Amino acid sequence: MNEKYVLIHDENRCIGCHACTAACNTSNDLADHQNRATIDVKGPYLIDGELHYRYLRVSCEQCDRPACIKACPYGAISQTVDGVVSFNHDRCKGCLMCVAACPTGGCFYNKHAKSTDNCDFCMKSRVAEGLQPACVTVCPADALIFGNANDPNSEVHKCLSTVLTYNRPVGYNNKPKLYRVASQVASERRLV
Repeated sequence: MNEKYVLIHDENRCIGCHACTAACNTSNDLADHQNRATIDVKGPYLIDGELHYRYLRVSCEQCDRPACIKACPYGAISQTVDGVVSFNHDRCKGCLMCVAACPTGGCFYNKHAKSTDNCDFCMKSRVAEGLQPACVTVCPADALIFGNANDPNSEVHKCLSTVLTYNRPVGYNNKPKLYRVASQVASERRLV
């Protein structure tokens, strides 16, 4: 059975500290203020007399049916047998067709590489060396879980089997591999 790498972002554990985005920048040699993933802060919301925030991860969703691959006229984007979408910077001409085609905002122009880029779960760097993605290792709240969903002994498999998660499918059945544990704030929120 092929491996199926997925990432789970637990919105209830996330504290919005951006340690993940800082680690992403450093580990992937990106320009200042560029990251393959960011945290979108929503709120404040007033719940039971207290202010709360909601933290949403924004990155490549690692779709099973990625629109970016179909949009690229240069064959610069590929998908591995385990489903991870990654960019070949040498082939990319910077036309930004992938950026336009991505319905979730997962592609961006990498100023250092001078080509488009995405979050590939650090597959070419850290995971290839047997490490976890940079964002997962630095999260002080353990809000990120990464691994092979087809491995019944993996933490991601156990989480997906026991915890209610959601992802952001769009109109063409893209089947993303970035899952989220919905924030309690999402169901109880009242914007201040």
